[in-house]
Amino acid sequence: MSLYRKYRPQNFEDLKGQDHVKEVLQNALKQDRVSHAYLFTGPRGTGKTSSARILARALNCESDKEKAPCNECSLCQEALNDQLTDLIEIDAASHGLVDDARDLVEKARFMPTRAKNKVYIIDEVHMLSKSAFNALLKIVEEPPDHVYFILATTESHKVLETIRSRCQRFDFHLADEVLLKTVISGVCELEKVKPADEALELLSAHARGSFRDGLSLLEQVIGLGDFSADQVRETLGLSQAGVVQEFVKALFEQDLKTSLECIKNVHDQGHDLSEYCQDILVHLRELLLASSAQTCPQILKYIDAFLHAHEQLKSPVISQMPLELAVYSCIERDIVPVSQPVSTAPLKEKTEVASTQMVDEKIDNKDNTNNTNRDDVAPIESQIEPSVENTIENTGSFDKKVFFAEVKQASLRSLLKFSDLSYSDKTLMIKTRSGFEKNKLMEQDTYSYLLGILRQVIDPKATLKVEEGAAPLPEGVSSSDLESVF
Repeated sequence: MSLYRKYRPQNFEDLKGQDHVKEVLQNALKQDRVSHAYLFTGPRGTGKTSSARILARALNCESDKEKAPCNECSLCQEALNDQLTDLIEIDAASHGLVDDARDLVEKARFMPTRAKNKVYIIDEVHMLSKSAFNALLKIVEEPPDHVYFILATTESHKVLETIRSRCQRFDFHLADEVLLKTVISGVCELEKVKPADEALELLSAHARGSFRDGLSLLEQVIGLGDFSADQVRETLGLSQAGVVQEFVKALFEQDLKTSLECIKNVHDQGHDLSEYCQDILVHLRELLLASSAQTCPQILKYIDAFLHAHEQLKSPVISQMPLELAVYSCIERDIVPVSQPVSTAPLKEKTEVASTQMVDEKIDNKDNTNNTNRDDVAPIESQIEPSVENTIENTGSFDKKVFFAEVKQASLRSLLKFSDLSYSDKTLMIKTRSGFEKNKLMEQDTYSYLLGILRQVIDPKATLKVEEGAAPLPEGVSSSDLESVF
C-alpha cells in the first residue's frame, strides 16, 4: 500500500495544517449544526478528500458525538473498508454527464439501507458538465433530511455559481515546509528509517506544500534505508544544490559560456529541466525578496524570462532550448549599430565561404570545358577587379577600397563586384545585372547594412540607390552563379 494511503488521516486530530476547517466541523457535529452541503476547495494533497471521509463517518458514527468518528463501531469499520453502501463516493471526472447526475438524484431520494444518513462525496466536482450541475441544483439546494453532499475540487471557479452559493465553503491551504518536514519525519519513524536532516528538508521543499506529494517522494527513496540528501537528489533526478547557485551567479556576472554549460551539464546528467527551472525561480525569488531597489529590476527581468521558459518546457522542440533562450534574453549583449558590421556566426561564415567557392568552381569548370588549364585561370576576384575599377567613379571622398573592405560578407561583396557602382552628389548608385541581384540588395537588412557602411566611411548624409541595368557579366560567369551564392 502507498505511504499516503497507509498514513491517510482517519480522524480530525490527524488533520495537519487545516485547523480552521477542523475546528468548525467538530463544533458543527457537537452542536448538531451540520450543513446539508459542503464545498472543500484547495490545491491537491492538502486533505480535502480525507476530511470529507472523516466527516462522512462522523455523521453516521454510533458512538458519542464528541468522539465521532470513533473508527471502532461497525458503521465506521464498514466505511473504512469501503463496504458501507450509504457512503457513496463519486469521481466526477469519469461520472460527469447529465445521466450520471439524474441517476444520483433518483437514488438519493431513497432512505439509507444501513446507516442513519446517506452521504455523497463528489470528488473533482468541477469536472461535471453544465447540464449535470443543473440536474443536481435542486437536490443540493433542498435535499432530503437524510442526505448530505460533500463536494471537493481544486478549481472552485469552475463550479457553477448557483451550486457554490448553496454550499458551505472551506478553503484548504498548502502546508509550510516546517510542517511537511514534521509529517515526513513522523512517517520515517513509523517506518523505522533515519534519514539525514538535509534529506528531509529537500523532500519537504520539493513537495510544494502537498502532503500527498511529500509522502510520494518519500516512498521513492525510503527503500534506500537511512538515506542522505545526495541520494534523494540522485533518485529523484534533482540537480545538486550548488548547481543552481553557480548558474544564477554566472547569470548576474553576464557569463554566457558558464550559464550555457550549467544547462548542458544538468541536461546531460539526466535531471528534470522543469524541476531545475523551478529551483532557479525559487532562488531568484529569494534574491528578489532580499534585494535592493537597484537590483530589483534586473531580478524581475530574470524571473520573467524563466517563467516563460518554464511554460515552454511543457512541450519543447529541443528539451534544453527554452532555458538557453532565457539565458540569451538575460545576458545583455552590446547592440552593434547597422553601420558597424556584426561578426557572423561560424556556421554562417562557412556557408558564405562555401558559396563563394561554388562560384569559383563553376567558373573553373566552364574554363576547363574550353580546354583551359586550371593554373591559367585567374581567381574570380581578379577577373572582376578590372571591371570594377572602370565602373566606380571616385568622386569627392568616395574610396571604393575602403568601402569594399567594410563589407564583411563574402557573398555580398561578390555581388557588388559584379555590379556597376558610381558615386555623385552624395549618392552611391548601384546598377545590377539582373532583377534577382537588385531584389537581393533591396532587402531591408541588406540595404540598411550597405547604407550604414556608406554613411560611416564616406559621408554621414550619403544616400543609396539600386537600379537594374549594368554591363554584361564577365566571360565565364552566369547569373545562375550569383543566385547559387544566396
